[in-house]
Amino acid sequence: MHSSKSTRFNRSRVRPWLWANLLSLDAPIVAVLWQQLFTKSLPVPATTASAVTLAVTVWSIYASDRVLDALRESGHSARHRFYRRHWHVVVPALLAALLLTGWLAVTGIRRPVFHNGLALFAVVALYFGAVHLAPEFTLFWWPKEMVVAIIFSVGTCIHAWTFAPYTLWAAPLLLFTALCWINCASIAYWETAALHPSTKWIGAHLGSISAALAVASFVLAQVTPFPASRSIYLSEGISALAFLLLARCSSRLSHNGLRVAADAVLCTPLLFLPFTAAV
Repeated sequence: MHSSKSTRFNRSRVRPWLWANLLSLDAPIVAVLWQQLFTKSLPVPATTASAVTLAVTVWSIYASDRVLDALRESGHSARHRFYRRHWHVVVPALLAALLLTGWLAVTGIRRPVFHNGLALFAVVALYFGAVHLAPEFTLFWWPKEMVVAIIFSVGTCIHAWTFAPYTLWAAPLLLFTALCWINCASIAYWETAALHPSTKWIGAHLGSISAALAVASFVLAQVTPFPASRSIYLSEGISALAFLLLARCSSRLSHNGLRVAADAVLCTPLLFLPFTAAV
């Protein structure tokens, strides 16, 4: 699309570990892992269609966001350069993904989840309108990274808060939202100059915030009256410790390395899913 040196994308120079990020596969992977941990740890009904729908929906949202950024030439990271070059391939894939999501939602999703998902979709639409039509307003009046974290965590755990008592999911969901906010804020802090004050604060205090979140998670894992939630708390605590380590090592990694690592540390459900029985 662009021929300038700053916007070229050289496929031969892309590291293999960066492709998941370039193709917007990292967020769907994280979402499905946490969805499975929540639904298997709590008495929550979910189907294979639920996991596929979540994965396709998250991919569509992230890919659409990056295509819109590319068209208005916002962002200079490797993923933005990728979408500037390949937007004409991504757009048809997005249309196909939207059709697949609609079909799965109608045929394979339980009605209560479907209705809650429609409400959440309306929130996503409002977010897209605010961010891409009035970016200056969103920068100074509300933290974009916090909103992304809330939408992501609520959508990922939609089965938990739809079907389970709030006493089971409230605290784990709150901690997961905090992890997602740390993820989004730290990435923005490492990559972007113009930031909301809250994002700057999280980026500057990432180590201490992660340590506090880890302590809270491990304490809750020990004192929770609901043993089924323990694997969720432990997973959250390990992810928080990983963010602490990442904060200590951030000066040694490239921007692309930090971006990939910030998502990789949220894959801790892999440690517990093999030992978590489905309800």
